[in-house]
Amino acid sequence: MEGLASLVDVVDGVLDMSFGSNLDFENKTPEFDYGFVVTFRDRNAHLAYEMHKTHVEMGGRLVDACVGDYEGITVFDLEV
Repeated sequence: MEGLASLVDVVDGVLDMSFGSNLDFENKTPEFDYGFVVTFRDRNAHLAYEMHKTHVEMGGRLVDACVGDYEGITVFDLEV
């Protein structure tokens, strides 16, 4: 996560990243141990983040660490 978070200061338009353990107070997502949120200025910043070499490397490590590899990751893209 720290590797991905380092892109906040590197990729233009990556505004923030937060991450941590799923506390699951309502017992609705026990299958997810961990999560993170990345805030982008716009879609172009998101695309730049996706293609950045550090994201590709760290994202690969994240996939390898997940049960089910890529299928073990749930992504929500929200425009707020």
